[in-house]
Amino acid sequence: MKYSNYIHCIVILIVALTWTACDSNDPDPPENDDASALFFGDWNLTGANDDSGSRLGDLANRYNFIEAEFATDTTFALVLDSNNETVPDVNLTGTFNATLSESLMRLMADFNGTPVSLTFGYEFTDESQQEVAFMTTTSQTDVLNLAIGTDFSGPTTLTFSRIED
Repeated sequence: MKYSNYIHCIVILIVALTWTACDSNDPDPPENDDASALFFGDWNLTGANDDSGSRLGDLANRYNFIEAEFATDTTFALVLDSNNETVPDVNLTGTFNATLSESLMRLMADFNGTPVSLTFGYEFTDESQQEVAFMTTTSQTDVLNLAIGTDFSGPTTLTFSRIED
């Protein structure tokens, strides 16, 4: 009987400790905010808009293609392949990260020996995450223009579609 009461007390103690340790009002643990994996792969520019409207035609007059590659080691390469000799190719490389909570992508690149940081808001335009729009503020548009040799004005939206293998 003595051991039975002892075991009974231990069981009650365990239940009481378990009950008080689990409170449904406790905040959920923070989830991983890294969204970089959403972008891994190759992307092709399919849209460009600024204060003056669509700029895709202007870019098509200068470049054969504009592609971005986001690698699993969080490096990126942005390639603008010129279609004439008067406009040089642009190859911008560096590292990137993206956040879920802020929907921001940050590119850190080396531009002619100078570190350049570009921050874009992003929004997937379809549920399958095959197309994404990157939005800049006016000040970030100015940095983008310097980095890739464009003349966008005001807030700019660049739309990329995933290149399927």
